[in-house]
Amino acid sequence: MKRYKKRILICLMVLIAVVLCLVLTLVLRREKIDCNSYIEGKDHQYMFYNEAGMCTVQARGNKGTFLSIKNYIYFIEDGTKEAVPLCNKVDCLHDKETEENKKKQCNAYMEAFLMEVDPINIAYNDGYVYYIDQLSDELYGKQVLYRLSEDGSQKEKIYEWENPEVQCWCLHRDVLYYVNVAYALPDGENADSANVYSLKKLELNSFFKKPKDIYSGDEQLNIYSVGYLKAYGNYVYFRVYGNTAEDESLLTEENAHMYVYNEMIVYDIINENYYELDLMDNERNEEASLVTFYNDRLIISSYSKDDNSDLANIYIADLDGKNQEILWKDIQASTRIHSDGKYLYTSNAVRIMNGKDELPVVLNVYNKEFEMTDTFSFPWFYWGQIGASDYLYIYINSDNKQNLEVVRFDKSEIGFLNGKEMEYQKVLEIPLDK
Repeated sequence: MKRYKKRILICLMVLIAVVLCLVLTLVLRREKIDCNSYIEGKDHQYMFYNEAGMCTVQARGNKGTFLSIKNYIYFIEDGTKEAVPLCNKVDCLHDKETEENKKKQCNAYMEAFLMEVDPINIAYNDGYVYYIDQLSDELYGKQVLYRLSEDGSQKEKIYEWENPEVQCWCLHRDVLYYVNVAYALPDGENADSANVYSLKKLELNSFFKKPKDIYSGDEQLNIYSVGYLKAYGNYVYFRVYGNTAEDESLLTEENAHMYVYNEMIVYDIINENYYELDLMDNERNEEASLVTFYNDRLIISSYSKDDNSDLANIYIADLDGKNQEILWKDIQASTRIHSDGKYLYTSNAVRIMNGKDELPVVLNVYNKEFEMTDTFSFPWFYWGQIGASDYLYIYINSDNKQNLEVVRFDKSEIGFLNGKEMEYQKVLEIPLDK
């Protein structure tokens, strides 16, 4: 009898210990998530966000940088300049393989039927590299979320979508936030304009994974696009473009501007609500355009509803969009703002693209006190991601247009450039017809 009671007591103690561990894990996870600052290795890597494609085709891990190039993920270890496919199989030819079936056996290979040329969106989170693959040429074909271990030894399927189309997405603190596009509903009916675009989230640590709605249109808003998706701290940011006309057939060139809806939306992760990012009162009736992050604060680019204005303000605020101030007043409109966490940058690339400025692309560099510490230029037109604080990797076409080259800029030169063109090194070259 005593032995029986002793066994029961041991079982109870083990059960209590397990419950305490689970509770402690949930508490620690909650504390870690509820942090309004940047968490290395867990947060969305905004410094790799490419506005041109609304995606991140590069990522930073514990020991180096990951690059998405055509159908492969490459890895560049810190202290080296060699890009190698992220696969440790000794009998694999990786990107040298020519047989289609064998290509799929490589851990670094991404099938991505509809993305044979453009880079595929990737993200790093807690020791893994994630990407979404398109496994069919059908319009509403199957999409699959995969993850690779940081050393390329393991590859596993995390989630599979059947009908919807995942467009732009970002990974932030074990949660996948993504724009869902549903031109047709599962029952075959066409979706109305209010329901075509929506923002959803998928909690990757959940045992039963199921997408949850965050944002969608309503009867008063016809959505044309949802994009420019970023996350930082306890907030997710995205821009919604559409119109508020009750009857779109009545829209004309003369009255369309009266119904335009073009708003930056802030989603509060902790309180699970969203709101428009309205700017403080200003002379030009400015609206929030794009956001980036610096010193744990929100940097807001703006545009004026007055199309004739060639000036704009740059605002700084708390991450929730409150306590706004004008950081830079009356700078040239369409000036792009970038941040790698160490420096803040302004670029004239979009002004060049819009015919308002001439080459070269010039970047001004600012420190934590928002003092300009350096300026430099690029040898080509470029308006992509700014990259991590150590290196910037850029994809370019070779002079003969037959190869894709990856070049690296060393940011340790910042502070000594004084307006010169930043030098670069080539780290990889891939045939475009491969």
